[in-house]
Amino acid sequence: MIMKNIFFLLLVTLLGAGLSNAQSQFELKGPYLGQESPGDTGAVFAPDFISTDAGELNSVFCCNGNEFYFSRRGIPGKPSVLMVSQRTNDIWSEPQPLEFSGIYSDIDLYIAHDGGSLIFCSTRPHHKGDAEKADHDLWIAKRYGNAWSEPEPFAPGAMSEYEDFYPVLAASGNLYFNSQRGGRGGNNIYCSHFIDGNYSEAIMLPAPINTEHWEFDAFLTRDENTIVFSSTRPGGYGGADIYVSRKEPDGSWSDPRNLGPAVNSASYEYGASISPDGKYLFYTSSRNGSEDIFWVSSDVLNKDPADTPPQEAIDYGEVFMNHLRKNWEDIHDVIMRYHYEDPWLEGKVLINMSWKQGTLESDDILENTTGNELLANDLVTVLKSWEINEFAGTWSSALPIQTTIKGSEDPDFTEYGILTGKILDKDGKPLSGAGLVLVSTDKTSRKPRAVHTNREGIFIETLIPPGKWQISCNIDGYVPIVLEDILIEKGKHCKQDIIVKEIYPGIEQADSPDNKLKDAAMEIMTSANTCALISLDREGRPRVRAMDPFPPEADFTIWLGTNSNSRKVDQIKNDPRVTLYYLEDDASGYVMIHGTAYLVNDPGEKDKRWKKEWEAFYPENRETYLLIKIVPEWMEVVSYPHGITGDPVSWEPAKIIFNPK
Repeated sequence: MIMKNIFFLLLVTLLGAGLSNAQSQFELKGPYLGQESPGDTGAVFAPDFISTDAGELNSVFCCNGNEFYFSRRGIPGKPSVLMVSQRTNDIWSEPQPLEFSGIYSDIDLYIAHDGGSLIFCSTRPHHKGDAEKADHDLWIAKRYGNAWSEPEPFAPGAMSEYEDFYPVLAASGNLYFNSQRGGRGGNNIYCSHFIDGNYSEAIMLPAPINTEHWEFDAFLTRDENTIVFSSTRPGGYGGADIYVSRKEPDGSWSDPRNLGPAVNSASYEYGASISPDGKYLFYTSSRNGSEDIFWVSSDVLNKDPADTPPQEAIDYGEVFMNHLRKNWEDIHDVIMRYHYEDPWLEGKVLINMSWKQGTLESDDILENTTGNELLANDLVTVLKSWEINEFAGTWSSALPIQTTIKGSEDPDFTEYGILTGKILDKDGKPLSGAGLVLVSTDKTSRKPRAVHTNREGIFIETLIPPGKWQISCNIDGYVPIVLEDILIEKGKHCKQDIIVKEIYPGIEQADSPDNKLKDAAMEIMTSANTCALISLDREGRPRVRAMDPFPPEADFTIWLGTNSNSRKVDQIKNDPRVTLYYLEDDASGYVMIHGTAYLVNDPGEKDKRWKKEWEAFYPENRETYLLIKIVPEWMEVVSYPHGITGDPVSWEPAKIIFNPK
């Protein structure tokens, strides 16, 4: 979520020119982004293209080496974002965020062996309208063509109320990840076994993998016989080192071996993964002052490291600044909270900090020219909430935080007005990342203004020409709101909170509207004996026929059987866009699915999807029997028994988008 309204001189004076988004000045071609092989010594991967001063980690290749995924964090105004660079005509594209990433903290991605699903960690809420979660859970997105589906929670039976990170799937389906739910050292590596289609309660791996120190970011080979992971255990080269262990014949793990100075440094190394071809080990290191992706020959996993002394000491000042870059919205939210009430609040808060073993041990407010004591105390509270794991010792410094409202440097600033407010649901819960549009109704300004809320539901807009303005707020899942004739006066502050109501009044707030819609849709579809299939003929006219469908799959993929000589087959070959319509027997609800149809003539699939009562329709021993597989793109649902009646104003039905473009 981009917060543009408040300036922090802290980020200018202490971070220099700030963080760059590293625009490439050259083309990268060929395998592994055209990078020269690093050999047996770790090297930065694709500097200034993948590895920038923003902070990159958790990388993985997929799709025959033609896609490179990673996490990027530390860009001002952005949380951790999942990124991808794709190879087309041998040229690698500039890394871009995945379509569903960029609002919440998304990190630690893993792509399944077949490239069909992506698992990652996120703070996104499990229920629409809820606030962002304080901890990360696992989510999964599925690939449909060149796009990813909207993410859904993954392996909820293995998750906890604490931080859960770095998922990896074995060939058996077993899930490995690290969690801060307790255990021997506060952060340990766990395994959840895949049994009968479900994930079991996670079990902590035994010693010597887990110790009383931190163990995290485990990568396992698909056969689960080799584990590469990070640990802060003694005897390493820096804050956290990467180790390798093999499974013994009796099922126990060998003593972990440090990969040595070819990989590890005096800083932190983590996020290890092995390339799909097994040639390289990728990992993240903070040795250069920010997180960069490194790579090295996978031969290091089989070699004994040289007896090399530890490298230079960690620059704790740089460690702190990197943490500040990644978590600056914590500070920003505090400032927004006070500017919501007093937009003209400005000044400097100077905090003396003393850190020990990753936490703020003592603090002292040396200076506060804002005149607001509560603001200074809340800033200290943010610092106390941080855990900087890279701090292995003690470090002290003074932190200046200076704030002023955006636009105050404009000589005509007092000629304009300021608007602040919150967007809340009916229970007073703030809606983060919500958008609203301001339009002048008396033509004092021709340009609409778009504003977004921060994580506490607060928005601030400055330099607004005086006059009457219309505020429109259209949030997915909520009834649109339009406020007319909001008066903005010269040199004055207008505060306008906005309360929005859910479109689905029959669904309790504690439940996810999407899940409720899916449950209602599944009930309607499984109870229906027939459905209507609508396809387009070669003139573009819709053609409708009744079908005898198979029960929908969990992801709402639909299978139908037909004669290969039927007209619908020719129509689907010409245009695969189709619509399915299911109606409740008492007409109290319906489901309409729009998707893409595929013709499937695989004998194994046809054997699995056959109804004995169809024998009479296929006298030639099923030679003309053909399957139609429909992958949904979006679905509309109306169900009066479930209280799903759509938008009360426009009558537009409730919709779920499976494959957003």
